[in-house]
Amino acid sequence: MTLGPPPPAQQPGPQGRSASRALRIAAGLAGLYLLFVLVRVAWLCDDAYITFRTVENAIAGHGLRWNVADRVQTYTHPLWMLLLLACRAVTGEVFYTALGLSAACTAAAVALFLRQARTAVLVAVILTVLACSRAFTTYATSGLENPLVFALLAAFAATFLRSSELARRLFWLSLWAGLLATARLDAAVLVAPALVAAAWPLRWRQALGPALLGFLPFICWLGFATFYYGTPWPSTAYAKAIAVDLPRLPLLREGLNYLGDIVTRDPTTAAAIAGSLLWCLSRTSRRRYLPLQAGIWLYLLYILWIGGDFMATRFAAAPFVLALFVLADALRPASGRALGAIAGGAALLSLSPGLPDAWRTAPIDSATTMNGSIIDERAFYVPRLGLWAPLNRPKPDSVHALYDFWGMKGRVFDVRGAVGEFGFLGGPRLHLIDPWLCDPLLMRLPIFDREHWRVGHYTRRVPEGYLETLTSGTNRIHHPALAAYYERLRLVTQGPLWSWERLSTAFELLLGRYDHLLRQYTADEYRNPPRLDVAAGELAATVQPPAHWFATPCRLVGEGGLRLRFAAPQRGRAITLDLDGGDGYSLLFRTGETVLYETVVKTGDKFYEGLRLHRIDLPEAAQGFDNLVVARAVDPVLDTERAGGEVIHAFQKSRPSHGITNDSVWAIAGARVE
Repeated sequence: MTLGPPPPAQQPGPQGRSASRALRIAAGLAGLYLLFVLVRVAWLCDDAYITFRTVENAIAGHGLRWNVADRVQTYTHPLWMLLLLACRAVTGEVFYTALGLSAACTAAAVALFLRQARTAVLVAVILTVLACSRAFTTYATSGLENPLVFALLAAFAATFLRSSELARRLFWLSLWAGLLATARLDAAVLVAPALVAAAWPLRWRQALGPALLGFLPFICWLGFATFYYGTPWPSTAYAKAIAVDLPRLPLLREGLNYLGDIVTRDPTTAAAIAGSLLWCLSRTSRRRYLPLQAGIWLYLLYILWIGGDFMATRFAAAPFVLALFVLADALRPASGRALGAIAGGAALLSLSPGLPDAWRTAPIDSATTMNGSIIDERAFYVPRLGLWAPLNRPKPDSVHALYDFWGMKGRVFDVRGAVGEFGFLGGPRLHLIDPWLCDPLLMRLPIFDREHWRVGHYTRRVPEGYLETLTSGTNRIHHPALAAYYERLRLVTQGPLWSWERLSTAFELLLGRYDHLLRQYTADEYRNPPRLDVAAGELAATVQPPAHWFATPCRLVGEGGLRLRFAAPQRGRAITLDLDGGDGYSLLFRTGETVLYETVVKTGDKFYEGLRLHRIDLPEAAQGFDNLVVARAVDPVLDTERAGGEVIHAFQKSRPSHGITNDSVWAIAGARVE
């Protein structure tokens, strides 16, 4: 048999060329629509500004710190923070830098999708599904690490699905997985089964070298964080996982609610994840995708276990990207009709919860998008922090002139949650005590109220004497066990960086050697705030405004209140008190333990006003009092709600404890009877 030259390749006819051109046009239109959606919904969230504050402090020479006084890792995405820092050093600003870096990472992820899809019709389908996913389009920006996670997940999946020499493939998979863990530690759950599957055919000695080499960036970061911050874990890990101390069943209910919210709020994303799982399980030939699918299942179980999140659909974005990447590879043999049905179904599902965000002329009210603990963060922040927002962009350290105008000299202290943008504007002069995420001591305490809480916002109570300790530099924490624990923690976060005593103390803290001190404080005082005794003579000073609690000798009023003791029974027409902050104060005039007279002083909670003189007339019933109980009253209107015949705990009824219980500071600097 004679072999002749191969027959010439068959050229497509006019109808075939027309169909091919139509498919390329469809793919181009889908790409343009995805670009339109991403640009239209671009925004930054408040939590991103927590990282931006660290970046700005590093640029200013203060180190990788959130509050310049101590070394605390308040961000969960070291690799993202380092990329932001490098880009910010070049551009000189952070708003558009964060959006540009997000765009670059998202573009890299999309490019890997297109490379995996190959055919024009599948490219059009993948781009359409991406554009219809609320989770993907919302968190392709936001200032958080999601775009970097998208790109690293796509790189990992592409490497896993490409056959190559086993040891070499394991190195690259380990590198992508290590970078992914450095971008966000819990994202590594998605790729852990595939990484194990890639290493399984190798002997452990063959696998160990490539795996360690690939994970070297992650190992280096853990070493640096342990040395610099005293712990490899960010404060957010303590706040949301390590020190929460909540029963598991309520968290599981919240996790189920979060998964259900994804289905109802973002059905396109939910359908893509579920469809990927079902598609790959339906035939034996598709079982090569099982390790990646196992990662998705494991991550969904992780979401359930931790109780979900407060940001709507955020935790769905990463498993969606991995699921869709698997589909991009698995659907290549599918017919054009089936792929068209998938694209049409994605488009219809994106309309089911309402008009997509990209087509709204104005952002919807975030209150209408609440589902228990879950909120549409973009709807809340886009009017101020969206790419198309009409307001001026937040500038770092832009309120120092206001501090001077309000008479605040030197360092400024404030207690509040939602600290991202506020801390960014405050600059290095502002020291924030955050009861939700960022304070090194508070985040090691358990949640304050185990009955009323919100996922992602587990409030801690500020211990008596802690604020005075921060402002004075002297340990004035009331409970001796907590004071002893804080001494060790302060050595780690504020002590000399190269001190051997500091490093050994850090390892002792990591090993839990001093956890018994926290348990002792929690059992004694944490949920039973003490009423502190103060001699009234200590508060005889006259304050000249402007004066503020953090720069003036005064006593702070904790949640148990203060009892001012007078040397002798007091009689007079009035009593003058120098009070700062809070919504109001409950006053109980007593002789011994007998209440003679009670009233409430409304002060307002304006942070900048500082200490103000308040004169309270003393009726005949109050004459002869020898001690005065001063306590918080969050809403003086509710002063008829008494606990044990007193009004001092009315604030606990008037403010839900899943909100911020210490967003203002109650203080008294003077008490004089006229």
